[in-house]
Amino acid sequence: MSLSDHKGMIERLYVEEDRTLNDVMAVVENTYGLRASKDTYKRWLKKWGLRKNIKSEVWTWANHRIGKRKAGETSKRTDIHFNGARIDEKLVQKEISRHVSTTDRLRAIAASPATPEGYSIATPGSHSEEDTVAATPGPGESIAFCNANEIKLLAEIMQNCGSFISSLGQWGVKISQGRLLFSDSSITEQIITGMWHLETYPDRTTHLLPTIGLEILHLTYKDDLTGIQQRLRHLPIDIFEDVTHMARFIAAAKGCRRAAEALFTTELHVHSRDLKGQTCLHVAVAQNHFDMASFLIAQQADVNSRRKDGQTVWTQICASAQHERVSQLLINSGADVNATVNSLNWLYLSASGGNISDVRLLLQRGMNPSIQAPHGRTPLHSAAWNGHTEVVKLLVEAGADVNSVTELGHTPLSLVIDKSNEIGEYLKQHGAVVKLPYYWWI
Repeated sequence: MSLSDHKGMIERLYVEEDRTLNDVMAVVENTYGLRASKDTYKRWLKKWGLRKNIKSEVWTWANHRIGKRKAGETSKRTDIHFNGARIDEKLVQKEISRHVSTTDRLRAIAASPATPEGYSIATPGSHSEEDTVAATPGPGESIAFCNANEIKLLAEIMQNCGSFISSLGQWGVKISQGRLLFSDSSITEQIITGMWHLETYPDRTTHLLPTIGLEILHLTYKDDLTGIQQRLRHLPIDIFEDVTHMARFIAAAKGCRRAAEALFTTELHVHSRDLKGQTCLHVAVAQNHFDMASFLIAQQADVNSRRKDGQTVWTQICASAQHERVSQLLINSGADVNATVNSLNWLYLSASGGNISDVRLLLQRGMNPSIQAPHGRTPLHSAAWNGHTEVVKLLVEAGADVNSVTELGHTPLSLVIDKSNEIGEYLKQHGAVVKLPYYWWI
């Protein structure tokens, strides 16, 4: 067994959950008994092309600008905006404390960081912003001025849907080249802006996606029900399925509830999947679109469907506080809160890493505090073994079985019996009894 066997989980912990490398190493070792040095992990991360999200860069910039304006003669207060929307001040301070190190602060002083795409600053109460990046382009302007996140979102949808790949061979375009066409500055710009600069198109691309196809995708993006209905009647049959399939995923990702009425007309449409095995409900929930998710569920979407990586609609957002409303929608619609992903569950992973806020949230959402991971281990076993006292208390208060036994005969108490800590005493106070593992006498 090597780290390569657990790439999916490592990527999820390190990139998506933004865990520290030490946390990731601890979870992998505790879960699979696989120990590797930090240098080994770094080599694998580099080989896989995995890196942290750019959060530290964004919040280093924000911290630098806030401090610089505060230290000026006028001692200005500062609001941080993303695409014109103000970010709550408490959230800004929380993210700065989480992502900005002392080294980052010193580097920012030495070389003032550039303004990240889409971010800007403003004085509270004013209507003018500094360092604003335009969100949408004017005629003839570069796609660099389009919202970078929107471009990325649409490019991912096109790639995940595999749109037009079946036609690429007819034009002598390799799959990898075709994907580059979609993630570059051509089709995505047309969908966002609705401006058809056909002279800038690669010749093969114009054949693959006629103007009417672009119009339907753009109208979906704009949530224009009437426009979509009018053009669907004239969409050529040879590209009809590709265009409407991708339009459904755009509608799901953008929460285009009105457009959905024209695009989801059969149960087959609701259950269709992309190349990652995602349904439109996966996408709508991930993007936190409550109304869109409600619509799809009303159309009989499966709330327990899984992607190819094993994530269900609910598990992909189960530890996200921002998804509370859509999480409750799924739970009320029958989502299995105790579903595992590759034999593991989020409560066990969160307890292993000592993430008390995630543990509390998962318990509040109804996850079984004694749910088992491979070999009979429970979140309480993991939290006790790793010395996470507050997590242990939280699990016990939620009703976790203090005397649960693993396949090797370990109880949470037996794991800490040789350690002088308050966890053992706490477990005893709450009914834990000393049981030695089966192999103790061998």
